[in-house]
Formats: sequence, C-alpha cells, structure tokens
Amino acid sequence: MAWRYLFARRSHSAVSVIAVVSVCGVALATMAIVCVLSVFNGFRNAVDVRDSRITPDLLVTPASAPVINSADSLCALIAALPGVACAAPVVTDNAVAYRGGYQLPVKLMGVSPEEYKRITGIERMIMPGGRFLTSSIEMDSVSSAYWDEEITASGEFSEDALFSPEGVEETMPDLEEPVAVPQGVLAIGTASQLGFSATLSPAELSSEGVVLFMPRRTATTLNEHNPAASFMVDSLEVVGVAESGQNDFDNNTILVDLDLARALLEYDTQASSIYVMADSVSPVSAAALAFHLGNKYVVRDRLQQHSLHLRMISIEKWITFLLLSFILLIASFNVISTISMLIVDKRRDLVTLSRLGAPRSMISEIFCWESAYVCAAGSLTGALLGVALCLIQQYFGIIKISGDASRLILTTYPVEVRVTDLLLVLVPSVGIAIVTACVSSRFARRQIESSSL
Repeated sequence: MAWRYLFARRSHSAVSVIAVVSVCGVALATMAIVCVLSVFNGFRNAVDVRDSRITPDLLVTPASAPVINSADSLCALIAALPGVACAAPVVTDNAVAYRGGYQLPVKLMGVSPEEYKRITGIERMIMPGGRFLTSSIEMDSVSSAYWDEEITASGEFSEDALFSPEGVEETMPDLEEPVAVPQGVLAIGTASQLGFSATLSPAELSSEGVVLFMPRRTATTLNEHNPAASFMVDSLEVVGVAESGQNDFDNNTILVDLDLARALLEYDTQASSIYVMADSVSPVSAAALAFHLGNKYVVRDRLQQHSLHLRMISIEKWITFLLLSFILLIASFNVISTISMLIVDKRRDLVTLSRLGAPRSMISEIFCWESAYVCAAGSLTGALLGVALCLIQQYFGIIKISGDASRLILTTYPVEVRVTDLLLVLVPSVGIAIVTACVSSRFARRQIESSSL
C-alpha cells in the first residue's frame, strides 16, 4: 500500500512537485558526498604515489641510538625474512656544498645505487641530460689524497679557500694519476642554488663539480687558526638532477654513494636508517617486521612516514563528510513535509481504513515505509549519479585544475571510488530515513485520532 501511495495521483499537484523536490534534494546531497569523498581519495592516492618515488615501503630506524650499528648485517637479516624483496642501508647527515662562490647547507644521503633504484623510483625523477649513480665506487680506487688526514681539510683547505670567489677547486691537490671522482645527484632545488640548470648541459656535466664539507664526527675541539681543519672534504662529479615534487627532498638533498658518505662521516658499517622493499605478492607488514627486529628499532610504513600530509587529507575529508551529512539532514526536512502533506491529502482514506478495522499501528506503518521509499530513492539515485560522475572524471579528466599545466603535478582532479565510502554514505541516509519514518508515523496517528473525534 505504501508503494501504491508513492505513485498514486494526488488531489493537489503541489504534493507531487514537493515529493519530486524531496527526492532530488536527497539525491543531490548524496551525490555530493560520494564525489567529494572520491576526490579526497584521489588526492590521497596521488600523494602516496608521489611519496613512493623517494620513500620505501618500510623504514627502519634506531629507537634510541643515533645510528644503526652493523647495518649491513641487519640488512642481510631483513632481506632473508619472508615478505621482504630488498633491504638497503642509507646514511643521512648534514653537510655544506660549495661550487664557484655558491655555498649551501644540504642534506647528504649516502645510498647503494642498485638497491636504491630498486626500492624507490629515483630513475623516473632524473631530469633530461643526466643519469643516476651508475655503480658503487670502491674507496680503495679513490686516491688517498682525498682521505689522508694530512691532505684533506686540515692539509689543503684553508678558511680563505672556503670563502674565496675563485672556488676551492684551485686548492685541490695535484695528482700524478687521474683520480676516480665520486658521483653525486642533486635535487632540483639544490642544483638551482648551486648554479646548475635543471637540464644538465654537456658543459655542466664536465664542469668542476661540487665540493662537500662535512663536520668531523670525531673532532672534539675547533682549530681556531684553521677552522676548515674541522671538516672532512671531497669533491663530486654531478651526473644528474632529480625532481620529486616534495619540498623536503627537492630543496636541499644530494645523493651520493654509500661508501663516500660513510667515509666522510668516518663510519664503518653504520647507517642512519634501512630502506625495505616489501614483496609484491605477500608483503611483510610494519608490525611483523617490528616483531622480528625487537624494540631496538622503529619500523614505519609509508603512511606513518608521511603521517602529517595524509592526516591533514583525512581530517579534511571527514570534516567535509560531516558538513555534507548536515546538508543531507536539512534536505530530509523536505521528506518530512512531503509525507505530512501526503497524509493530509489521504486523510479520508485513512479514516476509511480505520473504520474498516485497520489498527492505527498498521496505518502508521504505511507512512513509515513511504518515508523509507522516498529516502531510499533519493540516496540510491544520488549514489549512482556520484559514481557515474567520478568514473567520467577518472577516465576522461573533464574537470581541470587551474594553473600552469607545465608546473602542476596534477592537471585534473584525481578521483577514486571506494566501496567503503559508498557504504559510509548509507549511515546518514539510514539514520535520516529512521527519523523521518518516526515523525511521519506519529503525524499519521495524530491525524487518525483527530478524525475519529
């Protein structure tokens, strides 16, 4: 009977118009919720994809110590665990880069080239004209002139050389045989501040390179007569410029070979962290890896590594969901008014049913179902329209992001429809349906009672 009342002809056309408006209001609010949640999902995936290019699946860091001792042995242990495809040590510390009058504090990252390429997407970020570190340079093949205590910073670099406009390259030792110069890859911000262009030209690739100054880790006092003696020094051949789209990486990072970073920091097998690549078939979880390693180490997945960015997206997503749910609640008032007008319109029928012996609970139940049908029609229609619009945007990218496309990481609004979000939309819809059903049934009962009197 409720279904027949939903499509029955009304004595007043305004009732039918208001019923259509009610369904459309619920549908539009539901469609907006589906679309907005899908857009936030798309932005979250875009951030995750961007982060995955320079961050590992799992990051292992020491819980309390400054570095991981015997990191190479720990890497071998982690790599042998089920669910792990690769593990590599990474050394990270602060340094000063110098090139032809440009001086810049940088974050120096020492990596194993082959493992780092496998774990991250660094090769896809190298700008045209450059390349990534090709192979690990054995420290024995580098002239001892770069590492001997009497010829490094304390023997060949003076304070005047450090700040002279001619550059420190003039003070480099003259060697009888060619020296295998270590290689380096600069982040795009680092390259710009050191005078390189994003696309390395042949002239820049064959230029003097970059000189690194690393404070001596084992130094206890400062030589006031020659402050440069407090630094470990080496030069880099710049082989590439990388752009990740992340300010933390792009602003001041230099990637070098792991052996070079360890030599500058006077490390043996220590590492600042360990990058872990999970197996694609049965990946190891952060909790499982942390259980194997014990409480001496902290294991974080990619979400935890970038918790600030992703947490902000999640907060914005759920606040927007609450606001749109409130709009959906306001739209439900039209449903209540529609059912109330329908009850008034069918008042004679209700009196007839009551006199024929229909209990009041049965009559109230008719309009409970009437409210449920209106809410369900609006919610399902809105959900289907929302999914359709999202799929159109996902495959055709109709709505563009305003701005210079050459400088944007994304040119269209990203979307991703998730089943969990569709189920979540049902929560306010079901709640509103229950409230409107209760109000409508109570109003119907009062109408019957007043008609009986």
